[in-house]
Amino acid sequence: MTIEDLAEHAMVLLDLPLSADYFLSFFDATAVKPYISERTRDMAVARSLVANGFGYSIVNFRPVGTLA
Repeated sequence: MTIEDLAEHAMVLLDLPLSADYFLSFFDATAVKPYISERTRDMAVARSLVANGFGYSIVNFRPVGTLA
C-alpha cells in the first residue's frame, strides 16, 4: 500500500509533539493530503478507534501488548 492509497481512507492521527509532524511528512513528500477523521494524544485511544473502524493509524513503535 502506498501513501496515495491511504489518502482516500480515514486516518486516526496520533497527535503527539514531533510524532504528528513526522507522520504527516510522509504525505507532504508526495503532495497528497490525508483525510484525518480523528486526532488523539493517547496510543490506547488510537488503537481503540482503529479497532472500531474509525480509520487507520501510523505509529513508529510496536506496542508492548496485543490488547488495548
